[in-house]
Amino acid sequence: MMPAFGGSNPALADGFDLASGFVLPARLAMRIRDALAGGAETLVVGCCRIDNLATLVHHNRGHALRVLLHVGDLLRESLPFAHTLARSDVDEFCFVLPNPGDDPDASARRIAARVGRQLSLDLSVHFPCTVELVFGFAQAPRDGADADVLLRAARQPRLRLKPPA
Repeated sequence: MMPAFGGSNPALADGFDLASGFVLPARLAMRIRDALAGGAETLVVGCCRIDNLATLVHHNRGHALRVLLHVGDLLRESLPFAHTLARSDVDEFCFVLPNPGDDPDASARRIAARVGRQLSLDLSVHFPCTVELVFGFAQAPRDGADADVLLRAARQPRLRLKPPA
């Protein structure tokens, strides 16, 4: 995992960031390949980007870090047990859902809605700021059968969650 806002992070072990517990991008790609090779009928790869993280950092770096970690925690709590969650970039988390059910797109959208709903509640109490989340999703085999292709497709914005004005 990359540190909060750039630099190097020595606290890495076996594909995981020891401080946060998130897997690293290389481990995420490996999990996608393993799920595809293991015969998962469908697979959803999703990405959640904090679209305005740079603005939050500019205003209050410590506050932005708390928001970043909170979004990661909300994703972790919203994903089913058999998932993989990685912090894939400074402002982005990606996840893998093997065998997401009869309607993979609806499963991914429910996760996004759950995170957005809880974040709105938490922002009003704990974080006095606006956080804009952008979600993208890809489904194997529909959108590809390769980890890089699926991650690239999942990074395309499909759902933008902004708090009510």
